[in-house]
Amino acid sequence: PLALREGCASAGAALYRAGRFKEALEAWERVPAKAPRSAELEHQMADSLQRVGRRDEAIAVWERVASEHPNS
Repeated sequence: PLALREGCASAGAALYRAGRFKEALEAWERVPAKAPRSAELEHQMADSLQRVGRRDEAIAVWERVASEHPNS
């Protein structure tokens, strides 16, 4: 549902801004996989993945962002 997606995305963004990267990722991982995600959210996710040592996953997200949002 839209409310779940927006709630998890907002919670993740707030946690990201607070420097709580692992918790931000946990919030974002609750967003349904098929839900649309903004380029900004994807960048924050990739940065968080990098910061918690999940480099390969971060690279995959950055590559997806470059492909899906080439002007971001």
